[in-house]
Amino acid sequence: MGRPWVDFATLRDRASFAAVLARYNIVPARLTGQVTVLCPFHDDRQPSLSIHLERKLFHCFACQARGDILDFVARLEQLTLREAAGIVAACCAMSPEERPVR
Repeated sequence: MGRPWVDFATLRDRASFAAVLARYNIVPARLTGQVTVLCPFHDDRQPSLSIHLERKLFHCFACQARGDILDFVARLEQLTLREAAGIVAACCAMSPEERPVR
């Protein structure tokens, strides 16, 4: 039997990018709409990572890193998307019913 199915779409929909940023101590000046912060994927001296909190997408204009909330955690932690899904669910305090199957 293969690995259990993970509902990535539901997780992406219900997760909070603000909660994920807080887990990694990335504190934008404000937490509404689109924010710009120092990019954790390269040595950044000026904020170049743009995060659209509601759409749960990010893009760095310096190193070209981009993706969604799961890609962000997977890249930051050097994990698979399946492993990143578990971290996102935990840091967003999702109830067991809302969590993806690992």
